[in-house]
Amino acid sequence: MAHWDSIIRFTAVEGGEHWAALSLDETAASGLKVKGYASIEALESDGVFAEVTVKNLLAPVPTTGIPIICVGLNYRNHANEASIPIPEDPPMWYKPAAALADHNTSISFPPQAHRSFPDFEGELTVVLRDSMRSVPASKAMSYILGYTIGNDLTARVFQRTSGGQYTYAKGFDKFGPLGPRLVHPSVFSPDQNRRITTRVNGKVVQDSPFDFIFPVDELLSFLSQGTTIPAGTAIMTGTPAGVGWFQNPKCPLKDGDVVELEDHLEGLLQGLHGQLASGQNAIPGYYAQDSEMQPLAYHNPLAVDFLQGYEQQNFTYPILGPNSNGPMQAMTNMESLLQFSPSLEGNPVRTEDSPPFSVEQPVMSPVISASTLFSASTLAEDSKQLLICLYFDHIQPIFPMFRKPMFHQRFHENQIPESLLNAMFAMSSRFVPTSDVFRVFGKFSTPWENFAKLAHQQSHDRLEENIAICLDDIKTACLLAIHEYTNYPGRKAWMYVGNAVRLSLASRLHQIDIKGNSCGLSDADREEWRFVWWAIWKLDSTINVTAVMPFGIDCHTIGSALVSTTVADFTNGITKQSTRTLLDTDSAKSWRAVREMQSLDPGDGFNIHLLAVSLLRGVSQCQQRLYANSTPEELARMMALRNTFSCMRLALPAWYFNAAKRPSEQFHSHRHRLETIIMFHTAHLIINEPVRTLGTEQAHRITGNSLSCWQSSITYAEDLAGVFHHWESEYFAVADPVISCAIWHAHCGLTIHKMSFTDDGNSEVATRIDNALDLLSISLENFARWWQIARILQDSLKVFQMWSWVHLDVSKITEVVAQIRRAINPDSVEPGVVDVSLICSSIPDDTLDGNEENRVWTTDILE
Repeated sequence: MAHWDSIIRFTAVEGGEHWAALSLDETAASGLKVKGYASIEALESDGVFAEVTVKNLLAPVPTTGIPIICVGLNYRNHANEASIPIPEDPPMWYKPAAALADHNTSISFPPQAHRSFPDFEGELTVVLRDSMRSVPASKAMSYILGYTIGNDLTARVFQRTSGGQYTYAKGFDKFGPLGPRLVHPSVFSPDQNRRITTRVNGKVVQDSPFDFIFPVDELLSFLSQGTTIPAGTAIMTGTPAGVGWFQNPKCPLKDGDVVELEDHLEGLLQGLHGQLASGQNAIPGYYAQDSEMQPLAYHNPLAVDFLQGYEQQNFTYPILGPNSNGPMQAMTNMESLLQFSPSLEGNPVRTEDSPPFSVEQPVMSPVISASTLFSASTLAEDSKQLLICLYFDHIQPIFPMFRKPMFHQRFHENQIPESLLNAMFAMSSRFVPTSDVFRVFGKFSTPWENFAKLAHQQSHDRLEENIAICLDDIKTACLLAIHEYTNYPGRKAWMYVGNAVRLSLASRLHQIDIKGNSCGLSDADREEWRFVWWAIWKLDSTINVTAVMPFGIDCHTIGSALVSTTVADFTNGITKQSTRTLLDTDSAKSWRAVREMQSLDPGDGFNIHLLAVSLLRGVSQCQQRLYANSTPEELARMMALRNTFSCMRLALPAWYFNAAKRPSEQFHSHRHRLETIIMFHTAHLIINEPVRTLGTEQAHRITGNSLSCWQSSITYAEDLAGVFHHWESEYFAVADPVISCAIWHAHCGLTIHKMSFTDDGNSEVATRIDNALDLLSISLENFARWWQIARILQDSLKVFQMWSWVHLDVSKITEVVAQIRRAINPDSVEPGVVDVSLICSSIPDDTLDGNEENRVWTTDILE
C-alpha cells in the first residue's frame, strides 16, 4: 500500500473528480499540478492516475451522501465557560448530508439562521475508513481514515429556545465545512501535545489543547454501540472554549470576518465571512442569492465565506420587535443576553449586508483580512476616476453637494482632503461594475466599510486639532452619516447624523442669506453652500421622521434660501442668481407657498420636494407632541395638517399627482417628482394614524374618530404603492434610500388594515390590498439590492407577514401602529422591527384549540 501523509479531493481543470496525495509542506490550492486518482483505493494501491490540475477543492470525505455526526461538550474548558456539568456520556446529533460544504460553493443562508446568532466552532474531525458497529475503544482507532478540521456552524439562538433545537440549529444546508486536506493517523494524533486554534480577523478566539472529556477512541466506541456507522462518515469531535456566544461582549460572525481554524499539522482552513450579492447567477469569485435566502460561500483554496449580513448592534438582522420577542428569533428577551458595546471604531458592533452592484448585475468581491486597509490616496489613478464617476452618477442626484468642474480642478491640484475622498468612495464603491472589482479592490469584499472607517478616523483627527470648520468637513460628516445610516441604522448612525447637523450649525451654514452675513463667498460658492445645507436639513428631517425622534434643527432659525439652480446645472458647474426664497416653516400653511415656489423652482422640482419633506417633518413633530402631551393646541394643529393635503392638491397643478412620466419630463425630474409624491402620501398616512397618548387612559385604546380617519387614509398607502406602476427600474440605483422606509411604513399599514378590517366577504378590497402589497414588496426588494437599510426592513416584513393570518383586535391597533410609525429605532438593539407579541395577544383561544404546538409557541412569545 502506498503511504500518504495527507490527501485532497478535488475537481480537475481537465474534468472529473480526483484524489491526490500531498506532503504536509505542500499547500492545497487551485492550479496545483498533481497525480489524480479516481479513488483513495486507487491512490493507495498506486493504481491508474492522470496528471491533472486542481480546479476546486472539495470536502475530503470518500462518501458524500451520509450525515455528519456531531459531538457536543467534549472539552472541559467549554463546559466550564458554559457553566454546564461534565456529561456522563457524549451528547451527539446529526448534520444532514446536505450540510457538507465544499470549497467555492455558493451557500444560501436561510433567514431564520442568519438572524439567530451565527456562531463558529472550530473542531477536529475524524473520517472513517471502514464501517463500524459495537467496536471497543481499544480497536476504534484502526477504523480512522484520517483527520481534518471543520467548523460546526450554528444558529445559536435555537439551542437556547424551543427545548434546545441542536439539530435544527446546526443542520442547515452547507453548515458543515470540512477540509481542505485529510491527514493520515500516522502523522497526526489528537493528544494533549497538540492544539486547535481559531482566529477571527487575526485575533485568537479559541486556543486549546485537545483537552477531550471523551478521547477519540472512547468517542468512536460509544457512538458505534448498537449502531452501524458507515465508512466515510465524518465525525466532528466538539469545540473548545471561546465560541462567539461566550465572548464578552458576545461576538457572532459578521460580514467581512476572517475565521481561521488550525490543527497545526493540517494547515489552515480560513473562513471568510462575506457579503454576497442578490439576484443573478454566480460568476467566478462571486456568489449569488435569491430573494428569499441569505448566502454564504466557500471561497478560495483554503477559504470559507461565512454568513452574509446580519446586523450586529445586538446580534442579528432586525426582525421581530423592539424587545425581540419573536418566534423566528429568540422567543425570549435577547436584548439582555446579547447587548453589544456601542464603540465607535474597532469593536465589531455592526455588519453591512448591502451588496455592491453594477447597473448590469450584482457584485460580491472575495474577502480578505479587515486589518489590511487601503485608502483613496493609495488607489491607482484610473480607480479613483472610476469611483468619482460613480459618485456623480449615483450619489450626487440624491444629495447634490458638488460642482463637478470645480471638484475635478481641486482634485487634480490635490486640494480635496483624503477624509472627504474616502467618504465619497465609501458611498460609490458599491456601484463598481463587476468587471472592475478585482482590478480596483483586489480581494476586498466590503471596500465601502474600509473607506468609511478611514474617513471617520481622519475626520476625527482633524476635529481633535480644533481647526476651523470648512465646507469639506461638513460634506464628509454628511456622507459618513448617510453611509452609516443606510448600512446599519442604529444608535451609532443616528449620532453621526447629529454630528453632521452640529457641524453645519456651528459654521452657520443655516444662515447663509441673513442680513449681515457676507461670508466672503461668490454667488456660485454661496449656491453650493445652500445645496450642502439642504442636504443636511433633509438628512436631519427624513431620518428623525423614520426614527420618531426630535429634530436637530430648529426651522425657525433657518436663514438660508432655497436653491435657484437645477441639480443637473449645479453638478455641471452652472449656477443662477439666487431668488432668496426661504422655505415656509409653517407646515400647516405650507400650501400657501406652493404656487410661488413652483414659479420660482429651478425646473427639476427640487424645492417642491423640500416642501414635501417639510410637511412630513411637521406631521411627525405634531404626532410626537401629541404622544407626549395631547393639548388642544396640538389637536388643532393636527386637524390643520390634515386639511393641508387637500389644499396642497388644489395648489399644485392637476397633473402633479399623476405618477405617469410626462413627455417633456427628464429622467431625474420624474424620479424626483415620484419621490415627492411618496413623501406626500407618507405624511398623509402618518397624520391620520391613531395617536397613542402617553400617560392617559387612551394610551392603549383607539377612538372611533381616529379609527375612521385611519381607515379612510389607508387609501394613501395604496396610492403610494401605485406610484411604483410608473417607477422605472433604473430609479432604484439613484433614488433616496429613505424611500424604502416609506415603502415599509405603507406595507405595514396595509397589512394591519387587512388583519383588522378586511373580511372574506369583501374580496375586491382584499385583492386591491394584496396587489398593493405585492408592488411594495418587489419595490423594497429592488432597493435592497443597493441599500442595506432596505434589506433590514425587507427581512422584518417577511416575518411580520408570517402573522398576517391573525385577526388583529381593534384595541391593539394603536400600539401596533405606534411601532410601524418608527421604521428605524436608534434606541433599539434591533431597529426596523415589529413586536409580534402584540399580535399574538390578539389571537383568540379558540383559534389555538386543538393545536397545542401553536398554543405553546404563542405563549412562549408572550412570556
